[in-house]
Order: sequence, then structure tokens, then C-alpha cells
Amino acid sequence: MRKLDRVAAALTELRDAGVVVLFRPMQEMNGNWFWWGMRSHPHDPAPYVNVYRHMRDYFTNEKQLNNLIWVYSPNASFGQGNNSTWNRTVDWAYPGDAYVDIIAGTNYEDNLVLGDYAMYVSMNKPLGVAELGPKIGGPAAKDGTWDTSQIIAKIKTSYPRISYWVSWHSYPGESWSLISNKNYNALLNDPGVINRDDFHWSWLV
Repeated sequence: MRKLDRVAAALTELRDAGVVVLFRPMQEMNGNWFWWGMRSHPHDPAPYVNVYRHMRDYFTNEKQLNNLIWVYSPNASFGQGNNSTWNRTVDWAYPGDAYVDIIAGTNYEDNLVLGDYAMYVSMNKPLGVAELGPKIGGPAAKDGTWDTSQIIAKIKTSYPRISYWVSWHSYPGESWSLISNKNYNALLNDPGVINRDDFHWSWLV
């Protein structure tokens, strides 16, 4: 609860400044690498669901944080079922429609195949990709040869329900960001991509 209060204090500053937040708490819960993930409760998603629901109720009702858009963000299932030792399906710990505004999973694949897209669509929420990059540890991520222009091409042809993506950052030894890879200018100048400077803010005034 102390941690929730610290987070709420920061989000309150943003609320008071008129900032709307895509809030993505406890991401990749269907993987086994975070304390809130499936490893701590591999046969029952209820502990995660209860924590997520409590957080939303607390922030909304007690803290009056009406500036949050709640994003449910599982890891790609990579074809794993719910008996895997390290991953679960993307809907395994879904908190429920009343608690989720957007579904945006994470995906690191050179060819941008979203193997869970049909499942996401069936969940009937607005969709995004909350983390996007080349295959982790793959050659493109090492040498910056990932063709980023394929992002919007793939969305247009295969994943039309995807409304936004977040390109993950680079760090030493890994080139995941747009600017660290190929053809980012072509991507950002594609007519299907809306950049900050393309957005008309006058309706907020």
C-alpha cells in the first residue's frame, strides 16, 4: 500500500497538470520473470487479478485518478499453453472488461508476427503493442539492421486493429530503438503514421 501511495502521488501530479496517462501496471504477468508473474502462482491467476483490480479500485475511488487509461499488457504467448514452465496464454490473467481499457501485449520478433492477434481481437478492446522490437538476442538486434519500415506495413496488411505501438529503447549490446535501426525516416513519414507534430491540439484549448 505504501508503494501504491507513492505511485498515486506521482500520477496525481500528472492529473493536476491535465496529463492523461496510458497506465500499464504489472506487465508480462503471464511470464515467469517478475514477482507478480505466473511463477509465483502457476496454477491460479487469481492473485494477479485481485491485485490488479484492487489497484484500479484504489486509484479510481480513493485517489480520484480519473486521468488513467488502464492497459492490460501480457507477454506474447509464443505458442505456449497454460501448462508451460515459463509462460501462459495472453488471456490467462485478464482482470475483466470493467478493469481494462486497452489491451497491448509485448512482442520482439524480426518479422513482426503477432501470433496472439486473433485472441486479442476476440477480447473486444482497443489494441496496441506496448513493447515492440527485433528478436531479443538476434542478429538484427545486435547490429541494428532491423527494417523498421515494416512496422506500419505489417499493421496495415495484417493487424489493422492495432492503433499504436511503443518501440523499446536500445542499451549497450542491443539495438532495439527506431533510431538504432534501418528506415525509421520512411516509417515515421508513412501516411499511416501519426507523429506528435501531426496531431492538432487545438481541441484541448
